[in-house]
Amino acid sequence: AALNVGLNGVPFGNHVKGLVLKASPGAPWSTEEASTKAAFIDVDDFGCRSFSISQSGRRLLSVCTYKLEQARIGRRITSFNATKLKDCLVKTKHVVKGKTRLFNASPVENVICGNSLFANFKEVYIDMANQFNHFLGKDVNSSDWHFMW
Repeated sequence: AALNVGLNGVPFGNHVKGLVLKASPGAPWSTEEASTKAAFIDVDDFGCRSFSISQSGRRLLSVCTYKLEQARIGRRITSFNATKLKDCLVKTKHVVKGKTRLFNASPVENVICGNSLFANFKEVYIDMANQFNHFLGKDVNSSDWHFMW
């Protein structure tokens, strides 16, 4: 059940949706096996995501299961994220003010397991952005960003 939320998001939720399959699976998956998450995940006629029966899909399921089992007993698992500056021209005055954008390529198992464990928390936290004074989960094109500057 937890992995289902990790793959498909919170049922009837507003923020934690199903895994974006066109996105990079992150390291090491993108360097070893595939350029998108779609290589590991199948989608049925109703849009429900599941682990592919391919070798890559079975390997990802195994990694996710192991990560969640270790979390249940309180053991941390090391993983690596790649964070880079957005590949676009940015005016110098924006760089000086820290208005550059970053993108983060988390390993696909981190996304799945993170949603499996914390999706309901994420839903509430993002819904309460104004009360908690944060902008996590905001669409980069949202007009709400002007409040931050």
